[in-house]
Amino acid sequence: MDRSRCGPPSKEGDIEACSEIGRRLVELKRKYDLLVALRREPAGRTAARRDAMRTVATCFPGALREWDGLPIEELVRRQGVVVTALRQQTQGVTPPVLADKREAWLGFALDLHAHLRALLRLRRWLRQCGPVDDAVVSQSQQIYDQADPAWPEQLSPRRLAQIAQPPEGRLAELAYRDIAARHGVSAQEVKRALFCSQTRPGSAPG
Repeated sequence: MDRSRCGPPSKEGDIEACSEIGRRLVELKRKYDLLVALRREPAGRTAARRDAMRTVATCFPGALREWDGLPIEELVRRQGVVVTALRQQTQGVTPPVLADKREAWLGFALDLHAHLRALLRLRRWLRQCGPVDDAVVSQSQQIYDQADPAWPEQLSPRRLAQIAQPPEGRLAELAYRDIAARHGVSAQEVKRALFCSQTRPGSAPG
């Protein structure tokens, strides 16, 4: 991933360097800044709006579903949660919200965008490959490691096949399942936390 394009703003470089969590929080702050700004803009098809949505989709894959499904009040609330957590992190305090099950979306979001970016990059590579042999596995591992993944992973032929042909044909679904396994919850719980509002409760997403 080209971090000069999708990474945190340079003025927050000192925050980014503090820790991995701090860096991810900077990214989430940028995401919610973008989502809130998009929601507050007048509706309409303009070049600026199209470019902003493309930036969100590229840098934060999965976020447009959040933007489309959540009311502005929830987006603003989440923006505030991230700002508070980021301030605490830069003060050397582990944000208590990270352990708050009522705000489980935050932990999932810290993983989601980085993980999905890495999977998307790897799938693009795999589409150019022939049969998966040891050389392809080795090259795939390098590509994955260089993609700034949310966590390290040792790839295997079976895992590459799963990424090339994900569940339901959707790489996002594989990402939800991966994050669910990592956090010890179900994929449905991950999606419910990410895409259902606390300010306007609704039915769980599919």
